[in-house]
Amino acid sequence: MKKEYIHSVLAFLIIPLLMRPHILAAGDSLLSTFCEDNFENYVLNIPFENNLKLLLESLSSSTWATGFNNTFVGEGRDRVYGQALCRGDVNSTVCRICIENASKEILKQCKREDAIIWFDLCQVHYSFQNFFSLMVYAGKYPNNNHVSYRNAE
Repeated sequence: MKKEYIHSVLAFLIIPLLMRPHILAAGDSLLSTFCEDNFENYVLNIPFENNLKLLLESLSSSTWATGFNNTFVGEGRDRVYGQALCRGDVNSTVCRICIENASKEILKQCKREDAIIWFDLCQVHYSFQNFFSLMVYAGKYPNNNHVSYRNAE
């Protein structure tokens, strides 16, 4: 009887771990990407791109603890500002994975100096401009793979 109990407990603990990747993949879908048209493409292999990659790595490694982070990397004209946000109902592991996936995808989809990507469970935004202390939100909201604009009043 004791052996059966141990097997039941082990099955109870192992089955959710095996199912976990499927759960993460299902809830981690891309909603929308916004690559700012008003700004130029950044040049590959320059300090801005290198700082952007460092920034995105930093966001994915530090956002999971609180579900929010804003930081910057670099100096002067090569400085890149970034922000990551996870939905409040996701745990730290799911948050970290979502930010990692969003960071990889935004590098693939956007070569602009300012971009935002929305996943179902998180959001990543980077820019060459310091947007941390802005009191006016630019009004970008994902809507059926298009971005709608709302003017700040």
